[in-house]
Amino acid sequence: MKSPNAAVDALVHASARATSTLEWTLFQLGCDGALTNHETEQDCLDLAHDDLVTNIAMFDRYSDGRPVHATVDIEAGRVFDYIFPALSPVDAGERLVVDSPLPHDPGTPPRGTYRVLVDDHAGTIRVEVLEDPVLRIVTPVLRIVTP
Repeated sequence: MKSPNAAVDALVHASARATSTLEWTLFQLGCDGALTNHETEQDCLDLAHDDLVTNIAMFDRYSDGRPVHATVDIEAGRVFDYIFPALSPVDAGERLVVDSPLPHDPGTPPRGTYRVLVDDHAGTIRVEVLEDPVLRIVTPVLRIVTP
C-alpha cells in the first residue's frame, strides 16, 4: 500500500532503517555469542523489531509511488538489500553504491567483481557482474528490481 503523505513517508523510512539495523545487530551479536545468557534483553529487542515490522508492513511504497525498499540477488546466497530515501532526490540517474570482489576460496583465482547501481529517483536497483577484474568485461544484468 502507498503511504498517504510525506510525513508518513519519513516515519516509514525511519522504521525501515531501524528494522534493518536491528536485524543486522541481532544477527551479529548472535554470531559473536554476545546474546548468550541475555534472553530477557533479546526478547525485548525481538518485541521491538516485531512492532516495527507490524507497523510499517502495510506501506511498501512512498506517497510518490517509489518503493520503500528492494532486494536483489547478486549470486546464489548473496543478496543486496536497499532502503530508498523517503524524499526523492532531484537528480535522476544511477549511482554506484557497491563495487566489490566476488567471494572466492583461498588459493583460488579471483572470480571477478560485482557492482550495484541504484537510481533513488526511479526506485530501481541494477546489478552488474564483472567476470574479469582486469578487463572489466560486463556480463548481462542479473535483474533490475522495481517492486
